[in-house]
Amino acid sequence: MNNLNRDHDVRRIVVGLRSASNVDRAIAAATVLASVTEATIVGFFVQEEIMLDLAEFPFARVLNFDHPQPRKISRQSMHEAFARTAAVCKQALSSHAGKARVSWSFSIRQGDFNATVEAIAGSGDYVVLPSETRGIGIQAVIAALRMMPANIAGVVVAGLDDASRSPGPVVAIDDGDETGARTVALAARLATAQGRSLHLFTVAATDADADRIEARAATLIGSRQVTVTHRYAPGFPQPIAAGIAHVAPSFVVGDLDGEPFRDDRVATSILRAAKAPVLLLRKI
Repeated sequence: MNNLNRDHDVRRIVVGLRSASNVDRAIAAATVLASVTEATIVGFFVQEEIMLDLAEFPFARVLNFDHPQPRKISRQSMHEAFARTAAVCKQALSSHAGKARVSWSFSIRQGDFNATVEAIAGSGDYVVLPSETRGIGIQAVIAALRMMPANIAGVVVAGLDDASRSPGPVVAIDDGDETGARTVALAARLATAQGRSLHLFTVAATDADADRIEARAATLIGSRQVTVTHRYAPGFPQPIAAGIAHVAPSFVVGDLDGEPFRDDRVATSILRAAKAPVLLLRKI
């Protein structure tokens, strides 16, 4: 089987949730991807055991912005709060998936969040991380990316920020390897499905290498697809990050194990610059 078609084999998009904050952003990204790959969204809310344990301490208190006075919490009240949050997450998933006409399921789990995601994600699945990409939160994102199971198809970083969803193009980042070709093919499908233009960011050490990447991309992109190309040298994150910020994409597709995302410093810069979901494919 041609590896470029392996994304058609994806049957599940795993979305782990533990907060109602910007849950729409993560589920919206999953829904867009599911509509293109014909996958089922497997959503679940994790009641984190550590939060239940903390609630049992006699000094445990919760402070809300709309209730300035600290309130005592208990394991029972934490369970009730989890139930309310899970209901919000389920409703958001039902709404998004229903509008896009994609199949979905939802469950409630208890335990460690990362361990639960790893246990549920299977071979060929996509995993959506509703992560904070600002401040020190980016370090947790990078750590989660590096710990993802090797057999998954890819990871979507749906960064949590206050920006509204951009109507901009879809960006494909291709460094010339086989996974890079898959990024272009999938990005082109995303762009076509959303009626967006495609921006190809080539990462190559020489003009000759960039020429080969662009020639290959032309064979993977439909003739009617509007495509704009940009060239970047490897090892220099700021120009790529600035380019992404400039085009204000609606979706970014890259290679988790290749250039430029295999370097933590470069990945950090690009993820911070992107005001859109970033899908990072795994090598297969």
